[in-house]
Amino acid sequence: MASRGTGTARPAYGGAIVAAGVGVLALGLWFGGGRPRPTIPGLPSPGPVTLWGLPLVRLVLDVCAAMTVGLLVTAVVLALGRDEHERTRIARGARWWAAAWAAGAALTFALTLSDFLGLPVQEALASETLVAFALQIPQGRAFLLVTGLAAVVAAACAALHRLPSPGTVRVAALVLAVFALLPPAYVGHSATAADHNLAVSSLMLHVVAVAVWTGGLAGLLSCLRNAPDLDGPVRRFSALALGCFVAAAVSGLYNAWIRLDPPSMLWESRYGLLVLAKLAALAVLGWFGARHRRRTIALLTADSATGTAATGPGTGAAEPVPDGRAKATGGGPAALSPDPPPHASAGPGARTAPGTPGTARARRPFLRLAAGEVVVMAAVFGLAVALSRTPPPDTGEVYGQEGLLGYALRPFTALNLLVEARPDPLVLLPLLGAAIAYLVGVRRLARAGHPWPAGRTAAWLAGLVLLAYALAGGVGAYAPAMFSVAAVQYAVAGVVAPALLAFGAPLTLALAATSAPAAPFRGLPRAVETAPLLRVLAHPAVALAVHAVPYLVLFPLGGFGVVQPDHAWRLLTQVVLAGTGVVFFAVVAGVDPLPRPVPLYTRLRLLGFALAAHAGCALYVLAGPIMAASWYGNLALSWAPVRDLDQRVGALLGLGLTTAALAALIVTLLLWRHAARRRLRRSARTPVPG
Repeated sequence: MASRGTGTARPAYGGAIVAAGVGVLALGLWFGGGRPRPTIPGLPSPGPVTLWGLPLVRLVLDVCAAMTVGLLVTAVVLALGRDEHERTRIARGARWWAAAWAAGAALTFALTLSDFLGLPVQEALASETLVAFALQIPQGRAFLLVTGLAAVVAAACAALHRLPSPGTVRVAALVLAVFALLPPAYVGHSATAADHNLAVSSLMLHVVAVAVWTGGLAGLLSCLRNAPDLDGPVRRFSALALGCFVAAAVSGLYNAWIRLDPPSMLWESRYGLLVLAKLAALAVLGWFGARHRRRTIALLTADSATGTAATGPGTGAAEPVPDGRAKATGGGPAALSPDPPPHASAGPGARTAPGTPGTARARRPFLRLAAGEVVVMAAVFGLAVALSRTPPPDTGEVYGQEGLLGYALRPFTALNLLVEARPDPLVLLPLLGAAIAYLVGVRRLARAGHPWPAGRTAAWLAGLVLLAYALAGGVGAYAPAMFSVAAVQYAVAGVVAPALLAFGAPLTLALAATSAPAAPFRGLPRAVETAPLLRVLAHPAVALAVHAVPYLVLFPLGGFGVVQPDHAWRLLTQVVLAGTGVVFFAVVAGVDPLPRPVPLYTRLRLLGFALAAHAGCALYVLAGPIMAASWYGNLALSWAPVRDLDQRVGALLGLGLTTAALAALIVTLLLWRHAARRRLRRSARTPVPG
C-alpha cells in the first residue's frame, strides 16, 4: 500500500509543479499586458506560435538552467564526503537538463527573431536578417552564446565518467553553467534602463542567486533525499540558501528601485504590482527557510546524533553508505516527491537506516516542507517570465555621456573621487559575504581556544575594503571615463588588494575552522587544497604567467580598447585581474598550504619578474599610441584632461602603486628570512637538557 501511495503521489506532485509555473505565467501575462493581442489586418504579426510559444519556452529554459546549475551544485558542494562515483553520477544527471537548456535557448533564439521581425518562425529563419540578428543584435548574440555554453556543459557532464579528473571537470562545468545564466540578463529590460549598469549587475546577481537556490534545493531532493546522512547536505544547503536568499532579495529590491522612478510606480503600474507580487513570493520562500532552520533541520540533526550514538563513534558523515544511498539520477519533477521511500536498506557503517521509523519520522517534515517550497519556486519562475514580457514604466531615454557610461558623472575632483560611489551589488555582496565568512571562521576558532592572528584578519579585511573602493567607490565610478583612474583601478584590484588577501591566509583559516565533525562544509577546504587545478596554478612559472598575461593582453596587445567601452568586459576584466592576483600572491606569500613548497629565493625572483612585466607595460603605455581613443572621443567629457597627458599620468600612477606593493612584499619576505635565521641561531645556542 505504501508503494502504491508513493507512486500515486509522485505524478500528482509533478503536476502541481507544472501547474504552478504555467498557471502563474498565464496569469502574469494576462495581468501585465504581455499576453498575445489580436492581430490587426495589414500589419505584420509573428503569429500565435511565437506569441504563446516564446514565454512558455522561456519558462522551460529557465527551469532547465536552474536544474543544471542545481545538480552541479549538489555534486560539487552538497554531496561532500560521498564517494567519487556517486558525485560523478549526480553531475552526469545534469547532462539531460543542460541539453534541454541548449535546445530551449536555440528555440528561444528562433522565436525571438520571429518576434523581432514580426514574421512567422519559418519566414524569419529564412530571411536575410538571420545572420545579422545572430552576430549584431544583443538578444540574438545572447541566446546563441547560451546555446553553445549549455551544449558544452551537457557534453562535459556526459563524458564525466571517462575523464581523468572528474572533480576538476565538475567544478569547471558548474562555473560555465553559472556564466551561461548571465547573457539573457545582460540584454533584458534592465539594459535599457536609466543607470543601466547597476540595473544589469543587480539582475545578473539576482538570476545567479535564484538559480543556485532553487536548483540546489531540487538537486538535494532528487539526488540526496534518501541519504542516511541527510543532515549534512541539508545543513550545507541551508547555509548556501541563506546567502542566496539575501542576494536575491537585495538585488531584486535594488533593481526595482532603479527601474521604478518615482517609487510610486511600484503600486501605480502593472509592472510594479508584478514586482510586488514577486517580492511577496520571495518573502514566502524566506518563511520556508526560517521554518527549516527552526524545526526540520533540528529534527534531522537530532536524529543524526541519535543514530551516531546507537552505532558508535566509528561512523561518520564522510563515509559513504553503499546500500543506503539514493540513486542519483537527476530526475524530473516526480523525483522531488515529498514522500520518502517505504524501505531502504543500510549498508555497513550506516548510522541509521533510512527505512527505520525514527529516521523516516525525522526526515518527513523536511521533505514535505521542501516539496511545498519547490512548488512556490515554480510559481516564482512563471512570475519572472511574465515580468520579463511586461512593458516596464517609461523612465525616459538617456543620451550622451549618461547613455554611454550608464550613469551621470560629476566633474573630476579629488573630493569627488573620494565621495563618489557606484554601489554595485554584484561587487559589494560577494565581498561582504567573504568578510562575513572569514569573521565566522575567526570566531569559531576563538571559541575553540585557538585565537587567529589579528594581523591576518586586518590584512583580509583591508584587501576587501580596497577592492570595494576600486570597483564600487570613486575609483570604480571614474575608471571608465579616465585612463589614469583605470590604471589605478587595475593596480589596486590586481596587485595591492590581492596581496593583502593572500596574507590573510583564507585557506589555512578554512581548514582550521571546518575541522570539527559538525562543520557543514567540512572537507571542502581540503578538496580545494588537493585539487589538481591548484597543483597546476601553484607552480611558480604558471602563477607568474596567469598574473602577467592579462596586463600584456590589455596594453601591448590592445585589449584595453575592447574592454573599456563595455560594462560586461570591464566586470570580467576586474574579476580576472583580482583572481589571478590572488593566485600569484598566494604562491609568493606562502602563508597558505601549497601542493609543493616554493623556496624563498624563487619567490623573490617571481616578484622581480612581475615587477619587470608591469614596468614593460607601463613603458609601452608611456610611449605608445592613445589607448581606447574612440571610446574617450565619443564620451567627449568637457572636464576630462588631455588624453595623452592623462595616459602618461595613469602609466606612472599604476607603476608607482605596483612598485610600492611589490617592494613591500620583498621587504616582508626578507624580514621573515632574517627572523627565521635568528630563531635558528637562538635554538642552536640553547643547551639540551640532560
